Amino acid sequence: MSLGRADLSQAMQAAYSRLGRLVASSTKPLVIYLEAGHYVSAKGPDEFSTASLGQALALATNLILDFKEKIRIVFGILQDDLGMKCDDNACSLPMQNHKTLDGVPEALLALLRQSPVVKLDKLMLFSERSAKNRGINRLRRLAKEDSSQSGIHRESETGREGIFFSSLDRQEIPLVLITEQRWVAKCPTLMGQHYADVLIALGKRFPPEYPVAIVDVSDLMDRNKVGRGSEAALRLFCKDLDKRAELHIINLFFEDPSGDVFISEDYDSRDF
Repeated sequence: MSLGRADLSQAMQAAYSRLGRLVASSTKPLVIYLEAGHYVSAKGPDEFSTASLGQALALATNLILDFKEKIRIVFGILQDDLGMKCDDNACSLPMQNHKTLDGVPEALLALLRQSPVVKLDKLMLFSERSAKNRGINRLRRLAKEDSSQSGIHRESETGREGIFFSSLDRQEIPLVLITEQRWVAKCPTLMGQHYADVLIALGKRFPPEYPVAIVDVSDLMDRNKVGRGSEAALRLFCKDLDKRAELHIINLFFEDPSGDVFISEDYDSRDF
């Protein structure tokens, strides 16, 4: 199937421009991880899920046409399988009520099959539930280390103990709250660990000298969760995973499925 240039939404045009600058500044191929199609497992994909994935596929098409061997593109989907808000005291895995094939809902799989830029056997699938659990385990280990080295600190918040980090805007961001020895993950931990999981997976495919750009398409309602998670990833969870020179996280927050009304935030590992 031949590639034809795709029409891009305003959000994807912004991502294309940013990625183009990263390609131009790199002497090595840029690994571009495109994450879209986020959905809740109990409900299945909605309009945002299919629209965001379709726009990510369009972005990939134009990137491949213009940059060819200068880039490597990988697609990923993050599934919300928590069943509750990620900072609730308990999480349950709801029953799925939509068709899937190897974990990919049919509605998303149909879009992926139609695109010549996707190799289904290379598609990355991630779970919020797994990220939450791994994030808590990582923080338990880091809490035993010198806080000046780990970048986190432990203190009380309204009578509850927790682990926090300082954000770029000098806010104290909770990563976990601890009540009677029970560790409850907050959203930045989930997303920070998720981006670390992405980097680990990419590290198995590409040499460490290749810079990485994560482009994550989210609903505007998740801006705080995802943005703080990006900071937590670069300040904490992705540290020392490998010797990769550059990691960029480009967050695109859609106000509506069209992608024409959006907010973009860009994080660079060299700033941390």
